[in-house]
Amino acid sequence: MGRTILLSIILFFGTTEVNGQTWDWTTETGSSKIIKDQEDNLYVVSNFPTGFSIEKLDQNGVTLWTRNGSGNAAITAYQIDNENNLVAVGNFTSPVSLGSSILTPKGTESFFILKVSPDSTVMSSNVYGSTSRTFANDLFINPFGCYLIGGGFTGTFDVNGDLVSGSSTLNAFMIKTDATEHLLFAEKSTIYTPSGEAFINEVEETPSGFIYATITMVNGLASINGFNFWPDYGKYICLFDDSRSLYWFDYLENPGVSDHTFSDLQTSGGLAFMKEHSWTGGVEDHKLYRWTCSSSKISVDFPGSTTFGYDVTDGNIYYGLYSDTPPRNQIGSLTTNLDFTDEPIDTTGFAYERIEEIQFIDSQTLYVGINSSIPKAGKFSRTASAITAVESADEEGIISAFPNPTQGNFTLHFQPTFTGDRPSEICIVDVFGNCLKRQKITAVSDQQFDISGMAKGVYFLEVVSGDKKSNKKIILN
Repeated sequence: MGRTILLSIILFFGTTEVNGQTWDWTTETGSSKIIKDQEDNLYVVSNFPTGFSIEKLDQNGVTLWTRNGSGNAAITAYQIDNENNLVAVGNFTSPVSLGSSILTPKGTESFFILKVSPDSTVMSSNVYGSTSRTFANDLFINPFGCYLIGGGFTGTFDVNGDLVSGSSTLNAFMIKTDATEHLLFAEKSTIYTPSGEAFINEVEETPSGFIYATITMVNGLASINGFNFWPDYGKYICLFDDSRSLYWFDYLENPGVSDHTFSDLQTSGGLAFMKEHSWTGGVEDHKLYRWTCSSSKISVDFPGSTTFGYDVTDGNIYYGLYSDTPPRNQIGSLTTNLDFTDEPIDTTGFAYERIEEIQFIDSQTLYVGINSSIPKAGKFSRTASAITAVESADEEGIISAFPNPTQGNFTLHFQPTFTGDRPSEICIVDVFGNCLKRQKITAVSDQQFDISGMAKGVYFLEVVSGDKKSNKKIILN
């Protein structure tokens, strides 16, 4: 199935050869969780029932080293700091062996911050927690090297001499430290209902110092920095200003209802992005959402996808997905306005395996994390796309479409140089070669189309004229 999309476009449209997109390499790994460093080496972070591992690969997929932590522990988030070290946070409930060091929890559950150098040296491994339960779910490192960490806690815990005080209920916390883990600020929720709970799932900081966070709250009244929430059971995305006052919030989901979930918060400038995974009647889909600092929200659909990974970088969004129906694995890109910039590529060699993670190297090269019975990581080069070949089908410029990109309504125009047989029909064709809409025509004249009911993406106009076909790409925004 790996070449289905490319061959169908070449044969169906009668276009010229498509130059290569290839897997430079793939290798079996412990998981699909990946992150690249400043030198384009790749880290794979894996959690197991007996601990965790950190594996570093070079640009050719060769393992440089592996670090293991043994015990009832799991890494929950990881980032590359300004000095190209890997920094990870994780949670544990029993002592963890990390080389010659032993990490011991301070209560029933604690979290650790682990810093590992590019040559695998453990530079620091510090434990934080109350005498009860404290856990960290996410880590963000800003351009100044400061750590932003979000999670949940009961009781009081110490951050290098500064106390973060809570109560006997589970409260959310958000702390910021410098690179030496000294506290810069701490924010927490206050739960006013005995059975209430709150915790932070994810955190990201914008260049202006605003903070996006996703927060889950359960049962009754919760207050964060003076703002009261009355959730029954809800997950929210929140924006805090540079003084950590709540700027706005938006309801995401009820975690107690399993028909959809939001995850993978990422930011670009002042924009925030999250993916939504939904399933109804056995059908799975993904959407990608974008919020602005003014709280306006837009989304784009990826219907039929059961896994979806993306990376916002370089002013663009690079994504990979897996679908239960062919073409199963696709890689493509969008602008931060969620407009498609190219046709998705059906990636060769992974017909039944799931793309879950994407890491940007450059506009033509990506690292990919693949989740299957045997997880893999790979490096994929997308040096040319099938769109280049499709556009060559109208090299003489005999047809044009405007406006293009379109919001839905557009006009197909035949140039005066059109000398072929009278066109008999026009098809709106998706990137897989399926004719979604067919329109008969009887004259060489402007034709009006409305595709506003279709999903955003790339489509093609196929004009049948005698035994010839001409094609024009249309982008629906």
